[in-house]
Amino acid sequence: MKKIVLSAILAIASVSIYAQSLKLGYTNVEFILESHPKMKEIQSEIETLTNVYRKDIQNQTQEFQAKVAQYQKGEAMMSDIVKAEKQKELQNAQNSIEDMQNNAQMKLMQKQDDLLAPVLDEIEAAIEAVAKENGYDYVFNGSTSNGTSIVLYAKAKGDNLTIKIFEKLGIPVSEELKKEILGN
Repeated sequence: MKKIVLSAILAIASVSIYAQSLKLGYTNVEFILESHPKMKEIQSEIETLTNVYRKDIQNQTQEFQAKVAQYQKGEAMMSDIVKAEKQKELQNAQNSIEDMQNNAQMKLMQKQDDLLAPVLDEIEAAIEAVAKENGYDYVFNGSTSNGTSIVLYAKAKGDNLTIKIFEKLGIPVSEELKKEILGN
C-alpha cells in the first residue's frame, strides 16, 4: 500500500514538474490567413469564377422565364397531352438550373480549397519553424471566426507568436498591424 501511495505521489510530482517546464504560445491562424498577401489574389480568382457561374445561371434562368411566359400565353389553346409535355419540359429546365447552382457551389468550394491549401501549408510550416526556433512545446490557435478560443489562458503579450510567424512568412508587419495583433 505504501508503495502505491509513494508511486502516485512521484507520478503527480513528475507531471507537475514537467508541466512547469512546458512553453506554450498562441497565434491567430485566421488573422494570418486573412492578412496574407496571396489572399487578395485568391479572393479575386474566386470572385471572377463566381461571376462566371452567376452569369451562366442568370442566362439559364432568363431562358426558363421566357419559356414559362410562352407556355402561359399558349396554355389555353393546348391539348392536355401538349400541356403535360410542356410542363415536363419546364420542370426539367428548372431542375437543370438547380443542378447548375449546386454544381457551381461545389466547384467554388473545391477551387477555394485548392487555392488555400498551399497558403495554409506555408503558414503551418512557419508556425512549426517559429515554435522550434523559440523552444515552444505547444502553439495554440488563439481565436476562431465565431469568437471562440481554444486557449484557456495565455500571457497577454509575451507568447503571441503571430508577429514572428508573419516575419517567417516574409510578410512585412507595420506598426499598425502590430498594434492590432497585440491589442494595443
